[in-house]
Amino acid sequence: MSTRQELTRLLKQAERIQWYHGLGDHPDRVTFGYVYQHPEAANWERTGAQARILYLDIQTIVERTCRGRGPTLTAYQRRMLDDTRIFD
Repeated sequence: MSTRQELTRLLKQAERIQWYHGLGDHPDRVTFGYVYQHPEAANWERTGAQARILYLDIQTIVERTCRGRGPTLTAYQRRMLDDTRIFD
């Protein structure tokens, strides 16, 4: 499987996870892109250990891709990483 295909597969997994940010009793639900761009604000306790591993896998592939050692991001991949919505 190519790097691009692997990243797409992981991002599709990320779409199925409920991501949270903020501490306290009522953290906000956010998109993966929000957590990707603001990992320091992520509520990893609420989101879960599996999600943290998925985030780290995606981060590794994107860093490698953006350094020019792999193919560029597809429109879908860029959209997933740039989507920083917070849900009510």
